[in-house]
Formats: sequence, C-alpha cells, structure tokens
Amino acid sequence: MTAEPEYSTPVIARPEGTIEGVRAAIALLAPHWLPEMDRSQREATARALEVNRLDPLRGWLRHWAAIAEIERHPDLAFRYHHAEQVDTVSDDPRVRARGVRVAGELLRAAYAAVGV
Repeated sequence: MTAEPEYSTPVIARPEGTIEGVRAAIALLAPHWLPEMDRSQREATARALEVNRLDPLRGWLRHWAAIAEIERHPDLAFRYHHAEQVDTVSDDPRVRARGVRVAGELLRAAYAAVGV
C-alpha cells in the first residue's frame, strides 16, 4: 500500500483489498452503488470463466477499491462527482473535456493509492 493521498481526513480507514473489505466500505460510503457493484461482479466472474483467467475479477476489485478510496475522502469525492457531472451536463466541449480530465486524474490517483 502507498501513503495516504493529501486530501481531507478519511471518514473510514482504507479497506482491506479483498472483495469483503471493499464491499463493506462501499456499503458504508455509497450504498446506492451496491447493485452496480454486484452486477459488475457477475459480469467480471462470467468473463473470468470465459477466458479461464482471474484478470477480469482483479480488474473489478481494483476498480471498486479505487471508488472506495475516492469516497472515503469527502473533498475528493466531491471533486470527482462534480467532474463527472460536468462531463454529462455541460454544453461547452471545453468544460466537458476538463471534467473528463479531472475525473480521470482523480481516478488514476485512487488506483495508485490502493495498489490492489
């Protein structure tokens, strides 16, 4: 694991990088995402069986660990969700591009922080 990013004090500790740990964090931080988490886990499992490799499940876990990392820092979560919303609601292509860039940067930083 890498050091904590320089954001506000997290509202919970970084979860263990397991399915159970990440799921518990999402349940606390963003319970409205549990149906999407479950749906995407079923897809990753099916893909893993199809290709006879664990890579799809590893990618799924890494994605949700990064989402939990973002959500456990309120200021980071606010910036991330604002950037995502700007991308979908603005008529200005420059604003949409900035939203995509900011959301991508924040998500990449979260991936690096969790190192799952």
